[in-house]
Amino acid sequence: MILVKNHWILLLSLVLIISSGVSCKKKKALSVDPDFVGTWRYIEHPNRIHYISIGEDSRGWYTVYDSSGNRLKWSSDMERRWVIKNDELQFGWMSMKEQEFTINQYPKASEIQLIIPYDTIEAGQQFSIMDDGYFVRTK
Repeated sequence: MILVKNHWILLLSLVLIISSGVSCKKKKALSVDPDFVGTWRYIEHPNRIHYISIGEDSRGWYTVYDSSGNRLKWSSDMERRWVIKNDELQFGWMSMKEQEFTINQYPKASEIQLIIPYDTIEAGQQFSIMDDGYFVRTK
């Protein structure tokens, strides 16, 4: 019986060591790309508007609104650090799947005016593509 308990303790310790080593590979968003500073808007559809804010220290917030201005469930009042791991922008070191965004294109200035569903990106305006959605810098 003691031998079985020791195996479980050893296995649990090994899992904790591996998981802490894996999570350490996340980097602050701005150490990967400083152009992420700002507030970003993505209009998924008229009843779902996402806002991501990332400050100079990689800390910020994430909010989703409906068309009436009501905050939806994945919004957060808490300020957390935005991190990037394997081209995925994540809201905090431990984020929910709804607060993780696959980066298809890092921030850049639009060369021409882009008309996309529910939004327009003006020439020269910064945008990023995440989860195949166009996030436009608003500030």
